[in-house]
Amino acid sequence: QTTIDLSTVTTDITVPDGFTLTGTLDGAHKISIADGATVTLDNVTIEGIHSDWYRYAGITCLGDATIILKDGTTNTVNGFDGGYPGIQAGVADKTLTITGTGSLNAASGGSGAGIGSGYGSERACGNIIIEGGTITATTAGSYGAGIGSGDNGVCGTITISGGTITATGGQHGAGIGSGNEGKCGDITISGGTITTTGNNTAAIGAGKTGNCGNITITGGTITATGIDDGNNAGIGSGPYASCGNITISGGTVTATSTKNGAGIGTSFGGSCGDITITNGVKEVTATKGQFAPYSIGAGYGGGSYPSSCGTVTIGGTVYWDGSAYKNGGDTYLPTSPLVFPAP
Repeated sequence: QTTIDLSTVTTDITVPDGFTLTGTLDGAHKISIADGATVTLDNVTIEGIHSDWYRYAGITCLGDATIILKDGTTNTVNGFDGGYPGIQAGVADKTLTITGTGSLNAASGGSGAGIGSGYGSERACGNIIIEGGTITATTAGSYGAGIGSGDNGVCGTITISGGTITATGGQHGAGIGSGNEGKCGDITISGGTITTTGNNTAAIGAGKTGNCGNITITGGTITATGIDDGNNAGIGSGPYASCGNITISGGTVTATSTKNGAGIGTSFGGSCGDITITNGVKEVTATKGQFAPYSIGAGYGGGSYPSSCGTVTIGGTVYWDGSAYKNGGDTYLPTSPLVFPAP
């Protein structure tokens, strides 16, 4: 028997390699996936119970794991205690891979990520790879990322190559990236249709006072929007946060801030490395916030909280070197919105 019906589970379990989970979990039992296991979800429902008595994620990956979303199924996985994610993506140096063509709705119990890590560094997770499926990832409370790290949490790299993904962060948490005061590694997107929202921070990148590695987009259709009171960027760093280099070399990208941030770059008091957009992209539309100086580059900053970025290069031409325009013009910078279609 390689199928486990969660409606029959009466204790904590660890699911071994090759098994399928189905049914609705009745009760507050911890469901773990063994290190190295591949497990299929077939119409799974884990509602979670938001209580400090149950300190675990909806599904906890104990190490490397592959989750297959069975074709035609709808799966819901919610965290239990507020500091835990919907799906705990393993531990440091391990990797969770999500693939298949079914759907997944994953949400934390509060300040954890929808998929990724929980609150605090003691609930860190490893790398996250998403290859397919229709995935909605949210945090039920504040401060966690939709996909990435929880509030003050840590996760590894995030790699997305396919699927239809909707990722929404809590207050100060990125849609994809780090939560409030959190950390994540490099973020790489090469395919898929992705809609992501950062709540008072970056939609893709670093959450408030957090940091992330390099952000690289080589394909896909991406819509990244910073919302709420406006200390946000579409892609890059949130307020008082930092990220590495931002490189867009393919795909269709729409990145929007609503008040103090660049569409691509930094939010209020944030910093990022070099920004490079190549002629390989289909279209990049970056819309700055109301008070931000640039659609691509540094957001609004002042006093003790300046905003800064490295060199901005579009189509091989340097437009910004951190202190002055070079050969700049309204075609590329700093119009709002700025549209840069491939020639």
